Amino acid sequence: MDTSLPKDNRVEVVFTQAISPAHPCTCIAFIITHAHFDHYSGVTTQRDGHYIPAFPNAHCFLGRADWENPETQQALQDPDSEDSHTLGVLHRLGLLELVEGDRELLPGVRIIAAPGESAGHQIVRVHSEGQTLYCLGDLYHHAVEVEQPAWMAQWANPDTTIPAAIPSQRQL
Repeated sequence: MDTSLPKDNRVEVVFTQAISPAHPCTCIAFIITHAHFDHYSGVTTQRDGHYIPAFPNAHCFLGRADWENPETQQALQDPDSEDSHTLGVLHRLGLLELVEGDRELLPGVRIIAAPGESAGHQIVRVHSEGQTLYCLGDLYHHAVEVEQPAWMAQWANPDTTIPAAIPSQRQL
């Protein structure tokens, strides 16, 4: 779930500790919680002047509303944009799957639509042996937001983020 590329160019994979860049073929799926670059920047890597999937056997699941966002579509038209180097590469290779609403990936692994940080924001529920884990992406940025939903990260737009996020938070 979610990949990002730290300054030292090692891929950081959230939730999937068993995956490493040294063994990229072991990963078959990534769930991108939303189309903000810090959540998907590690899905491709540059080799010989071209961008290629960092995990060539992995399908990536992105909320359709994020893909269809006019800003995303405009960025994809620019061959030098970060979106083009990442999401565009995955899309051209058939490795990007767009998700509408909720989706069961595997028994016990469910993508749940949770608009808020973005229109296509999604979270993941993993249920196994009577235990449940939620991977929340940016549904919350800080624990205080659980009790005070109107308190949010300073970069968030209160006119759009709060009205969209609160129903998603309550659903959880």
